[in-house]
Amino acid sequence: MSNLVYRMTAPWERLQERVSELPERDRRALVLLTLFLLVFMIGGGLFMAHKQAKKAERDASDARELLLWMRSQAPNLAIGPTNSQPLSDLLQSSAQAQGLTLTQNPMGEQISVQTSNTSFAVLGSWMSRLAAEGVQFSQLSLQEQPGGVIQLQATVKKSS
Repeated sequence: MSNLVYRMTAPWERLQERVSELPERDRRALVLLTLFLLVFMIGGGLFMAHKQAKKAERDASDARELLLWMRSQAPNLAIGPTNSQPLSDLLQSSAQAQGLTLTQNPMGEQISVQTSNTSFAVLGSWMSRLAAEGVQFSQLSLQEQPGGVIQLQATVKKSS
């Protein structure tokens, strides 16, 4: 044990001897430099801790906002198709609600549909509503016609 104490105190004693050999002016400069470095390291550590705490606070606030939004959206979520009306009636009623004129051609369990509009937003909204009702698009084609009219052709079916 005494060997361990000696090994720990010996470098410290050598350092004290070397410092005591320095001129008074150099010792003062060394003490000031040591104090400066100590204050700099402690201040830097505290600043970094403060910065990390602020980031954690922002992250927690963002997570709370996301959780509140997710909870508010929970009633809007539906599992599977919620509409029991026939696919052709669903397509026609949703198209009329968007102000679209729809052409339907039955092909077994699937239906080929055609419609057009000048606004992609209207067509996109209609497709989103259909998807929310459990309609699947197996083929989709959007083509811009002269005059800015967008022609939509799709093959749809109700999800099982």
